[in-house]
Amino acid sequence: MTSIFRGKFALILKIIILAFVTAILSLLAQSAVASGEIAIGVFLVIAIVALNITYFTKISIPLKFFVPGILFFIAFVIAPILFTVLMSTYNYQTGNYITKDAAIEQVLIRGVEPDANQTTFDLVSGKTANGSEAILVSDIANQKFFISTADELTMLNASELTINEYGVATTAPGFTEISADELANSDAYTKIRYTYLDGYYIVIEGQGVGAVFRQSLAYDAKSDTMKNLQTGEIYVDNNRGNYVLEGSPQEMLSPGWRAPVWFENYAKLVTDSRVRTPLIKVFIWTVIFASLTVLSTFAFGLLLALALNRKMRGRRIYRSILILPYAMPSIMSILIWGGMFDTEFGAINNLLNTDIAWFSSANFARAAVLLVNLWLGFPYFYLICSGSLQAIPSELQEAAAIDGANPR
Repeated sequence: MTSIFRGKFALILKIIILAFVTAILSLLAQSAVASGEIAIGVFLVIAIVALNITYFTKISIPLKFFVPGILFFIAFVIAPILFTVLMSTYNYQTGNYITKDAAIEQVLIRGVEPDANQTTFDLVSGKTANGSEAILVSDIANQKFFISTADELTMLNASELTINEYGVATTAPGFTEISADELANSDAYTKIRYTYLDGYYIVIEGQGVGAVFRQSLAYDAKSDTMKNLQTGEIYVDNNRGNYVLEGSPQEMLSPGWRAPVWFENYAKLVTDSRVRTPLIKVFIWTVIFASLTVLSTFAFGLLLALALNRKMRGRRIYRSILILPYAMPSIMSILIWGGMFDTEFGAINNLLNTDIAWFSSANFARAAVLLVNLWLGFPYFYLICSGSLQAIPSELQEAAAIDGANPR
């Protein structure tokens, strides 16, 4: 049986498996680098090199067993810990999720405003003679028609157009309309800002409808500031992940970006009462919960083990019943207990003839959690204690009885 793991067959099998693993890791590394996740890409490359050196050389036999586990340990234990610690030094919060470059792009996309009249036009999407995306616009109110692309605007005469019964131009020389399906399946037309007059541009807002906007914010990369093109107001980087109005830091642009705040989040644990007070309460309850859970389950399990350690009729049946909570899936037990704690129809309130809102009061909820945890945990300690008691040699018990000791 062991012969298949030696010789040429084993070598060929090893080469196939390592080639398969290397190919998968290479694809993952390439995808990670393409997505900008350089650290993940570097780790995957190191993993490829480590695996191939370990299994294609005789550098160390024990490493052949340890390397896969070490790589998984780094990937799923060490890396998440390091990432969590790293993120704790940033202002990672609502509105500050993305990078600065992505935030600048989003601010500029949102930094637009419609014209004073909130003008809209009827339009037809298509292409010009040279293949550029364009729109054939009908200004019905002013009886003006033009073709607009991302770079230029060309006025047209109504006499050279085909106009439908609604006064909308549908065809023009040098313009080819595209189908509704082609427009629906293409994002290019909706992303383009089509040229208009006086610094304004047209964007497609729906099927056959365009609206007039202009850019209200501009970014100056040299000074790293945002400028309101209409009011001249300057927004500066506040070094905390947002552009704020110069002289009025309360007014800021959104979204922001992840910016390092170093140990400020940790300082808030001590200095900010909104964080400190709940943290202390949670910490105290966590300690109490852990202590009472262990003590109560151990004490109850030991008590039952002692009670069933002596000979009695039906002892095997009792022992089998007592380990049922341990044998049942915990999710089923929790769901059953949840129904038993129901305020109106729960078995516990009916038994006690009360109307306690177990899940509305913090103290009652804590008591319910401890009780459920006792139910889930005592069979484990019962088995441990029962096994320990049965492991005591009978000679010791006989000697103790001779010396006058008894269970009481």
